[in-house]
Amino acid sequence: MKVIFLIIIIIISAAGYFAVEQAGNSNESEVQKGNAFVKYDLIRVTSPISGSLIKSPVLIKGIARGYWFFEGDFLVKVLDGAGEELGIGIAQATEEWMTTEFVPFAVTITFTEPSTKEGTIVLYRDNPSGLPEFDDELLVPVHF
Repeated sequence: MKVIFLIIIIIISAAGYFAVEQAGNSNESEVQKGNAFVKYDLIRVTSPISGSLIKSPVLIKGIARGYWFFEGDFLVKVLDGAGEELGIGIAQATEEWMTTEFVPFAVTITFTEPSTKEGTIVLYRDNPSGLPEFDDELLVPVHF
């Protein structure tokens, strides 16, 4: 009975170890996976959705908490799979942004021809203080 119990403990421990190793050694970077789930209570992109096929110009729309903005806007970039900047724009709040509630935003970005088939839209929280603890970003993986 003790041997079976010991074998079960070893199997469970090994499975847990390999699961943690796999999660830590994933080949996909955070940029490729996106982080919408983690940022859901701060900012949400309604268009284009994660994994969408996009072309230039791309209209990016969504909602963000008022504190994601400064003076009613924040920076947005389109990057290729190598992290090269293809286009840049400033998302504008379409309603009053001085609130802690969600505020709609929109931006249209014209971008250059990508050299990769995949890329990322990055929405940066506006941080006028420049302090790194207030930096934040939403990553939306896309296809070209």
